[in-house]
Amino acid sequence: MTTQHRRMRRLAVPEWLNDPADQWAWAARFARNLNERHASVDGTVRRILRDRHVTHWCAMRVRCYVDPEVTRYLYKNRKDRVRQERMKIQSAITGLNSAVGIYGGQEPNVAQSLGFKAVELSGALGRCDRAASTKRHGRDRAQSILYECHVFLEYVLRTNVTYKTLANLVSSGFETENLSSTHISEENVRKNLANFRHQNPEWCSLLESRIKTLSFAQSTGNKTAENN
Repeated sequence: MTTQHRRMRRLAVPEWLNDPADQWAWAARFARNLNERHASVDGTVRRILRDRHVTHWCAMRVRCYVDPEVTRYLYKNRKDRVRQERMKIQSAITGLNSAVGIYGGQEPNVAQSLGFKAVELSGALGRCDRAASTKRHGRDRAQSILYECHVFLEYVLRTNVTYKTLANLVSSGFETENLSSTHISEENVRKNLANFRHQNPEWCSLLESRIKTLSFAQSTGNKTAENN
């Protein structure tokens, strides 16, 4: 396999992500399964199904979560980006250390400053390793997807979305993806998201802030339209 072919394979995305017709068809099956299995006992599910735009958005996030190819694609891309960043940092550290040797006997203050920079970049290498670790994001599935879905639904629906509801959504996703033998419980969801937030507090806080702003803007727009 040539370098070009390896690169193309590395950047390939699951086909359905570029197929709107397939996305809408999957979302329709997802909504039907959700309605048949959970709507009668889960009020939040009923609220989601009342709005087709929210239903479609939710369906696509759930599909990304349950489709293992999406997680593999995300993790591989992340590792590739981290690998490239790591190479840049290592090259910079090598250059700084060489400069320290050059300036050491002539301008010690400059050499000391360059040495400090090299130490700072060494710390960045450690952060790269942590960023590439799949343990922080979920071993089998990217928990960031489900976390995003949870936060978005709470702001859009203006209500608390329980882990039970999330488990119902994911279960319907598994069924729609023909993975009905895969089970997930309310407790599974709670532990997964709690661990993800513990491992990625800054990312979670940033996401919550952005979605809150988006939801506020949408609500303001809706109110303006109603007033007009």
